[in-house]
Amino acid sequence: MWIIQFSIRNPVTVIVTTLLVGLFGALSLSKIPIQMKPTVDKPEIKITTTYPGAAPQEVEEQITIPMEEKLQAVEGLKRLTSSSTEGRSNVELEFEWGVNKDIAVVDIIKRLARIKDWPEDAEEPIIYAGTSSERRPIYWATMRGSMPVNKMRQVGDDFIVPKFERIEGVAEVRVYGGEEREIQVVVDFKALSARGLNVRDVGLALARENMNVRGGHIDQGKRRYLVRTVGLFKNIRDIESVIIKKDRDRAPVYIRDVARVYDTFKERTAMVRIMGQPAIAFGIVKKTGSNTIQVVEDVESTIKKINKALKSQGVAIYESYDSSDYIWESINFVVSNLGYGSFLAVAVLMLFLKSFRSTLIIGVSIPIVIMAGFSLLGLFGRSLNIVSLAGMAFAVGMVVDNAIVVLENIYRHLQMGKDRAKAALEGSLEVWGAVLASTLTTLAVFIPIIFIKEESGQLFKDIAIAISCSVVVSLIVSVTLIPMMAARFLDVGTLFKGDRQRKFLDILKIDYIGSGIGRFFIWIVEKLSGSSLKT
Repeated sequence: MWIIQFSIRNPVTVIVTTLLVGLFGALSLSKIPIQMKPTVDKPEIKITTTYPGAAPQEVEEQITIPMEEKLQAVEGLKRLTSSSTEGRSNVELEFEWGVNKDIAVVDIIKRLARIKDWPEDAEEPIIYAGTSSERRPIYWATMRGSMPVNKMRQVGDDFIVPKFERIEGVAEVRVYGGEEREIQVVVDFKALSARGLNVRDVGLALARENMNVRGGHIDQGKRRYLVRTVGLFKNIRDIESVIIKKDRDRAPVYIRDVARVYDTFKERTAMVRIMGQPAIAFGIVKKTGSNTIQVVEDVESTIKKINKALKSQGVAIYESYDSSDYIWESINFVVSNLGYGSFLAVAVLMLFLKSFRSTLIIGVSIPIVIMAGFSLLGLFGRSLNIVSLAGMAFAVGMVVDNAIVVLENIYRHLQMGKDRAKAALEGSLEVWGAVLASTLTTLAVFIPIIFIKEESGQLFKDIAIAISCSVVVSLIVSVTLIPMMAARFLDVGTLFKGDRQRKFLDILKIDYIGSGIGRFFIWIVEKLSGSSLKT
């Protein structure tokens, strides 16, 4: 096999390639998204529509039923469920596994646009393509201090939320607590009817006047002036001065003639209290596929900057919940098991091979395979989570199998009196086919999992990719790095040469275990073949 000959004859190339694999693995490790578990993209889409002030019956008749009639024909739809409550319609669509959700969202938008009799007061439908777990905040922070809670809410909406939303990887910032500012126009119905007006006239007048209108430009000599009609309301007096219509006597009717304008707050639907004191809560929702750890670090850095800016106002932001803590705990637990597994694998090799150099040659393959696994995980666009790390932990014991088979056969050729280079070449050539077959049987078990589209396939895809990549890399290492190192460093000596070491081995009965296994296999072969193998 040419790759074995090339590796033995070009050790520098193999060493440089190995170092590059480790380097790329380290770079990939720093860029791979880190999260608790793999992203399971369920084929679900939720549509929420707000219809303020409408009873559940009106919401169902005017919003939910027309949407259901249009959405029933969406391609790939498996189940459609809906619920209508006071002022809100929720429609959930479940699709067959494997459906492209981006295409489904476009189809939904086109079908919703065909609804003609849409209530004027109803808001535009909001489409959520992510699952409920993806919309769960990964970080909670609370704002508290000596400032009134309603003032803190205003500072949060105007100053803090925009800073959080500018962080890369943040999809949404949810704000709870306090009362949101609201301008209320309280209409006097008697004054309206006396002037021949209704509430619709007031709403149209406010919408018509509360806008800036472009007016083109005026050329004067060498200069051009931009003309704008500024109409956005700046204070309550501007709202009160809006003309609704002219009455029967052609006199203008102002808002102040038929209504009272108040600068107040919306009706409270939630309350946040920390240690008995009112506070404001911020929930940070990350984008799908974003690095949870990186997003949390950026959020904490932003909070430090915000606290410096708000220090003079007597308020500060404090951490209440950080999902990255649980992620680090889980990942560190798996990483520690991975380290223990690697150490125990090397220890077992040391006891059975009885050669420091042999153990070193095989032990080097473990970190190389792990670093190459990180590179391949990044290449396939996967994340670093407890499932993928568990796959690498499982693969630690598997990746040394190929190396042991190749090294043992090289060692046998050395015992026959051959020089290192010849023993490495011939020993590797004899067993590379068996090593390849062993690797392919492992791949045959795990590769089909990668193509499962259901939830179980998405959940265990990372472990299948991690193990498959590890055994493939171990195959490459066993026919490149192992023969090259054996041709330079392997000898037929033993690590345990003194009487004390031999007595230690006798106590452990290591030799008896190996010889016992050998005699068992000889007995099996003799029984099956009907002939004796003794000479």
